[in-house]
Amino acid sequence: MHRCRGRVSERIAAEDESVNASLPRCRGRVSECITAEDESVNASLQRCRGRVSECIAAEDESVNASLLRTSQ
Repeated sequence: MHRCRGRVSERIAAEDESVNASLPRCRGRVSECITAEDESVNASLQRCRGRVSECIAAEDESVNASLLRTSQ
């Protein structure tokens, strides 16, 4: 019995060390994923803003052109 308990304790201790060692790596990977996701979202937001600005500018030009036609 005593030998079994000793081996079980050793295994649990080794398992704890292994888990503790892998936790910082996991946290690092999660942080990297979140950062990459943030960058991707920011990039697509900027593209959307660009397209919206282009649409508004085109709409303004179209409205101005039709206003000029109606005023003549």
